[in-house]
Amino acid sequence: PKLRHFSPESQWSLLTRFARTSTLVARLRKCKDTILSITAEASTSSHTSRTVEAFAEALASQIFIFERLIAQHETRMLQAHLQAGQSTVVSLLSLEKSIRQEFSTTFEELNQVMEGNFRSRSWLDVDQISSVIRTSPSSFSSRLLDDIFERIQQKQAFGDNTTATFLLHVFSKAAEPLWQMLGRWLRDGIFMPMNYSFSGTTSPLPLEFFIEYNELNLGHPDFWTDGFSLRSRIINNGPSSDDYEVPLFLKPLSEPILSAGKSIGFLRILGNDMASGNGLLSENLWPTFESFLSSLSRSESDADEPNAPLRRSLTTEKLTLLLSDRLLPICEESGAALKRVFFDDCDLHFHLERIEDIFLMRRADIMSDFCDVLFDAVRNCMDRFKPLAYTHPHIDGKKHW
Repeated sequence: PKLRHFSPESQWSLLTRFARTSTLVARLRKCKDTILSITAEASTSSHTSRTVEAFAEALASQIFIFERLIAQHETRMLQAHLQAGQSTVVSLLSLEKSIRQEFSTTFEELNQVMEGNFRSRSWLDVDQISSVIRTSPSSFSSRLLDDIFERIQQKQAFGDNTTATFLLHVFSKAAEPLWQMLGRWLRDGIFMPMNYSFSGTTSPLPLEFFIEYNELNLGHPDFWTDGFSLRSRIINNGPSSDDYEVPLFLKPLSEPILSAGKSIGFLRILGNDMASGNGLLSENLWPTFESFLSSLSRSESDADEPNAPLRRSLTTEKLTLLLSDRLLPICEESGAALKRVFFDDCDLHFHLERIEDIFLMRRADIMSDFCDVLFDAVRNCMDRFKPLAYTHPHIDGKKHW
C-alpha cells in the first residue's frame, strides 16, 4: 500500500535495481562459498591456489561491508517512528541512492572479474573451479591480478574513485600471497621453504610463484644459470620464452628479483647469511602488501587519508616504480655482497689474470710454468699412492700401478 504513489513502471525500475544488486551479491557469495569449501576439504596434496583463497576472502569482506550497510539502514527505518521530535525520511529512492553512492559499480566489476577468470559460469561448480586453477596456478594468479588492476585504472580514468577504492582493497588482498612468496625469495633465495605441494607435485617453490625450479642438481654445471628461471607461459602446448607468467606490475623487476634470489642462495651456501647482518635483508618483518600500499599513500599525500593513492592515477608503471624503490635496493645489496665475496675473499682478479696469461700467452714462460705446476701435482699424486704398487705375476715380474 505504501508504494501506491509509484506508477507500475517506477516500481519496476526501483525493484529491478534492488534485484540486480541482490543477484550480483548472491553470485559473489556463491563463488566465495564454493572456493572456501574447496579450501576446507582440500588435503595437503591437492591444495588450492592461495591467490584464489585470498580473492575469496576479499569478496567476503566486501559482502560483509554491504550487509553491514543494509543492516544499518534497516535499523534506522525500524526506529524511525521512535524518534520523538526528529524526522527521518524512509524511502526506496534514498536507499537506492545510498547504496549507489557507497558502492558505485563495485559488484558489477567483481562479477566481471569472476566470470572472466573462471570461464563464465564455472564458479557454480567446485570441480570446474579446481580445474581452472590447477591448469596453471601461476598463470591464473597473474591473470587474476592483472585483470583487477586493469579495472582499477579504468575506474580511475573515468573518475569513479569509489569503485577503484574497493577494487584496490580486493587487489591488495589477492596479491598478498604472491607478495609474501616474493619476500621469502628475497630472504632465503633458492632455499625458499616450500609450504605446500600442489596436485601431488612436489617442488621447492609454490607453483603459483612466477619463478620455477628446473630440477637441476646443485652440482650440475648449469645449475646457477638454468636451475631457477622465470616461469614461461604455455602457448600451443609449449613454453614461450617471450612471455612469462609474471603479473604486469612485477614484470620489469622480475629479472633482478630472479638474480637476487640466486645470489642470496649462493651466499648462504658459502656461509654468508645476509639476513643476519645490518643491511636491507636483515629485516625480519616483511610488510603486508596492504600496509605497503598504505605507506606509499601516506608518503605521497599531505593528509593521511585512506583514499589518498587514488587522487593520482595509480598506473602499472607507477606501481612498478614504487615497488622498485623497495625491491631494487635489496637486489643491488645481494649483488654487491656476492661481488665482495668473489673479489675480496676469493681474490677472483688474481685467478682471472692467471687464466688470461695462459690463453693469451702474455708471458713467454707462462706455459712452461703452468706445465711445471701441473706435473708437480701429478708427481705428488703418484708419490701418495706408491704403497699401492704391486708385482703382476704374469707380466715380466715388474711393478705396476
